[in-house]
Amino acid sequence: MHTKGLNIHKSDANYLDGVGLVILPAFVEHKPRILLNAIAHHIPVIASSACGLGGLVTEIPIGNVQAIVNAIEKLTTSSSYDRS
Repeated sequence: MHTKGLNIHKSDANYLDGVGLVILPAFVEHKPRILLNAIAHHIPVIASSACGLGGLVTEIPIGNVQAIVNAIEKLTTSSSYDRS
């Protein structure tokens, strides 16, 4: 489909194929669809509390960069983490 200079292609490929971790350190996020898709595909997710998915993801405080680093290290060094 071609519309006003935009090329839109429908693809059957899963855009999450090969993804090992999804991180969304948002300050505001009302529709975290990418996170829900990652969860549905059993991909680990690290997200700020603004995403509202605390019980489903590894939640980090908003604006805390060190918490992101710590969560990545903890998750990727866990014996249950294998995204190969």
